[in-house]
Amino acid sequence: MDFNEIWNEVVEWFNSEWETLLWGFCILIFGLVIIHIIRKIIKKILFRCKVETLGRRFVERVIAVILYVVYIMLLLQAIGVPISGMLALFSAAALAIALALKDNISNLASGVLIIFNKPFKQNETILFNGDLCRVREIRLLTTLLDTFDNRRLIVPNNELTTKTIDNLSTNGSRRVSVKFHVSHTTNLDTLRSACMETMKNYPRVFSDPEPILVLNEIDKDGVHFDARCWCKSSDYCDIMFGLTESIYNELKRNKISFASRRIDIKETNSREIMPVSEETYIVKDSVKSPPAKLDNLDEMGPDGLIPGSLKTKRQQKKLKKATLKSNKLSVNKEKK
Repeated sequence: MDFNEIWNEVVEWFNSEWETLLWGFCILIFGLVIIHIIRKIIKKILFRCKVETLGRRFVERVIAVILYVVYIMLLLQAIGVPISGMLALFSAAALAIALALKDNISNLASGVLIIFNKPFKQNETILFNGDLCRVREIRLLTTLLDTFDNRRLIVPNNELTTKTIDNLSTNGSRRVSVKFHVSHTTNLDTLRSACMETMKNYPRVFSDPEPILVLNEIDKDGVHFDARCWCKSSDYCDIMFGLTESIYNELKRNKISFASRRIDIKETNSREIMPVSEETYIVKDSVKSPPAKLDNLDEMGPDGLIPGSLKTKRQQKKLKKATLKSNKLSVNKEKK
């Protein structure tokens, strides 16, 4: 087949199908215009309903995907492509994809819940897994969080809906609590005066509710106090660190000593010598009879006689001889 034959077939097909092609081209242009108009209308409706920025973006993306899928199906049908078989194929493929991407679908559903239930909003501060984070963006599958040490956390939405989230920006005010531990000899009037003056004079601390100093606990090491005051949620971190340092300096200036942990150590003898009679002693729960009289001993240790406690070498020799005799006697008795 040469080039002329191919060209002739193309021309014949175009002459017979030019109306279908023209209709498909009109649908192509008209469909893009319609999609653009619908997206603008939806954007205005969401804005008038005062939907959050993250919610508007999410809804716009979902609607855009649905419109483009419908648009492609209509375009294929207009140019004569059978879509019934394609729909069946698309359904089977969608089921397989859903089973393979069940975790992503779960994250997608969680993203919808986050956007519309609003447990937190963009630029709010939350506590997640022990990290203080600021919400940057909520996407379809993930949420972007920025920590205060400039780390970017990309968290699946499913974790944010199944775990406990501490939203620190919902309420306009927060309580600052500075805990410290002083000794029992501390003058409480001096301590209270120093802490109250520091909290009242510290900038950005509310005067209503009034700052207070609470005695939390008394133990053997000292006395536990809690200095409490209120501030704006946005000022919490600055006031927490600054007020802790100010209270510490004020206590040092007033010569208030902090408590230190006390450990009691008791030394006990693991072995004791208990007199049973004048000539018998118990050492480590075993009964022993001394081979000689104990009148010449200087002292008695926990294990019996202390080496070198006898006054002279002559007495030591006598003790050795007496020990040998007593051992022989004990052996003879056992044999009998």
